[in-house]
Amino acid sequence: MNEKKQDDLNFEKLNDLFVSALRFAENNDVDWQHAITLGAYHLMEFSSWQSEGDIPQISSLMLFAMKTSLLRRMNENLLDEIAAEFSITIEAGPKIRGNESQAVTILIAAMQSCVEEMFKSQGAVTRGVH
Repeated sequence: MNEKKQDDLNFEKLNDLFVSALRFAENNDVDWQHAITLGAYHLMEFSSWQSEGDIPQISSLMLFAMKTSLLRRMNENLLDEIAAEFSITIEAGPKIRGNESQAVTILIAAMQSCVEEMFKSQGAVTRGVH
């Protein structure tokens, strides 16, 4: 078997294992919020180890996966309607160079805090987007 075929099989098997873990959580009434937090934590730990702590790379990959999933569920016209309501300015000064991991950590922490405030403002009840 050639290497590409084996890589494809391994990727497919890994995908199936992730789905099986999520199915286990669902079938056994594991709280979905705890399940995704646990899964995200382990993904971050694994990727930190594999990338030797390359936080910008890890964050970019995780955010790309989130964006891809979210965009599958959103009407892009509705996104355009509210985009003007956002004011996001991020300026990176010269001290960032060489400190990218710390800078990304600050950005992600700030973004999480903003999202948590939006979550709380709706009474901690979300609309389904799946």
